[in-house]
Amino acid sequence: MSAEERRYRNKLASAKYRAKKQQSMKNMASKVSQLMTSNYQLSRELAKVKQENEILRTMYERVISQQHLPPPILTNHYALPPIQSNPSS
Repeated sequence: MSAEERRYRNKLASAKYRAKKQQSMKNMASKVSQLMTSNYQLSRELAKVKQENEILRTMYERVISQQHLPPPILTNHYALPPIQSNPSS
């Protein structure tokens, strides 16, 4: 293979590499844009759900206070020991 042919092949390979790299960068930029849009939408949805949760919590507390009932005891049922069944009872 002559030096001229080697240079020509190298030039083609370099152009192919640059095109592939440029396409990869475009794909990454597109993915980043999509993820940023998704993140923004999810953040808005989270804020909306938090606000709704706070409204429901306030309504619940108002109902409980009007009924003069003690608030429920909220426990982590996963932290409780398992119930032992006694077959002899």
